[in-house]
Amino acid sequence: MTIIPALIEAFLMECHVMSIATCDGREPWAASVFYAYDPDTRTLLFVGSPSTRHAVEIMNRPRVAGTIAGQPRAVQEIQGVQFSGICALIADELGERAAFEQFYQRFPEAKARPAKIWSVELDYLKFISNIEQFGKKITWSRHER
Repeated sequence: MTIIPALIEAFLMECHVMSIATCDGREPWAASVFYAYDPDTRTLLFVGSPSTRHAVEIMNRPRVAGTIAGQPRAVQEIQGVQFSGICALIADELGERAAFEQFYQRFPEAKARPAKIWSVELDYLKFISNIEQFGKKITWSRHER
């Protein structure tokens, strides 16, 4: 498995909201969720109810795409990630416990609202950074393309 470039990992660790896009086979849908990045497994973790539209669509079609971006006003400060991967509810007790522990380290206030935890196993990332160089793009793939 290839190593995610340090610039991308630093960005994933810095940000905390992602948009996640799903599809029911006819209509696309996107939702914004808080996430924690797990560098050991190269996954994005988020919590939510299995009854939400995006969760229902994930359970039927687990391939997702999404974006992570800051909100700078200056063009030269724009950075962002586009990603794709496979999303799933973490069902095994040990994995669920470890994922919640990592998520709660980042968002301790989330403990107040019971939810399920989900994982996006990243398979492709495209990072764009105007900070490094205007229009600079770095890509990563879990599997050689």
